Amino acid sequence: MDDITGTGPENINIDEPVVGSEYTVGVHFYANDSSGMDADVYVSVFCGTIDVDPVYEIGPIVLETHGGGSAQSNDFWRVATVSWDGYRCTVDPLT
Repeated sequence: MDDITGTGPENINIDEPVVGSEYTVGVHFYANDSSGMDADVYVSVFCGTIDVDPVYEIGPIVLETHGGGSAQSNDFWRVATVSWDGYRCTVDPLT
């Protein structure tokens, strides 16, 4: 789910992960308004259908607004890779 209003949270789900595949989790910070505000970003990774506790959490990480007269940013943060073995996942942080 993409939160276009900017207040969060956003959510990404892979309903049928491929066993043995590796997925990269990333955060794209895009601001095209004139607020000039940086973003404090938090990421939680959950695996399985019944887990209520994240297997990995990080944050806040500050993604900065860049640009000239208008506050524009296209920062992309590669957070972690997630591997699924069919029963559980393994998270390898990239930060």
